Order: sequence, then C-alpha cells, then structure tokens
Amino acid sequence: MIFLDTGWLFEETLAFRDTLIETLACATSARQPLEEALSRQDPDRELWFSDPDACCRIRKVEPLSRALKPFSA
Repeated sequence: MIFLDTGWLFEETLAFRDTLIETLACATSARQPLEEALSRQDPDRELWFSDPDACCRIRKVEPLSRALKPFSA
C-alpha cells in the first residue's frame, strides 16, 4: 500500500491508515512531499489559497509519481 502524507491529513485519516495496515497485515510505503520543494514553493503552507493546483502537484502528484516509479503502473 502506498500512503501519501500530504502534511494536511486529519488524525482520523492517519488512524484509518493504521487500522488498514493492522487489519490487512500489509506493508505500507509512506511518501511525503520533498522538503526542498515545500521550503521553496510553499514555505508558509499557504500555497493552496493562491494556487491549489501547484499545492496538489507538490503534495500529491510528485510524491505519487516517485512512489510508482518501480512499478509498471
């Protein structure tokens, strides 16, 4: 299971992830945005106000792309 930690997740989402891992007895690979991208493009954590597409690209699209590289998906 690939888990994207955007840095904006609710505690309930993290608890659900933990429940899934325990219930399904599966391994997880957590992916997070690159710190350098966050510090350069979203240092104040307010990018989602002005450019939600860029925020999603940094926090979701790019980490998922990195996570899927080893797979033919």
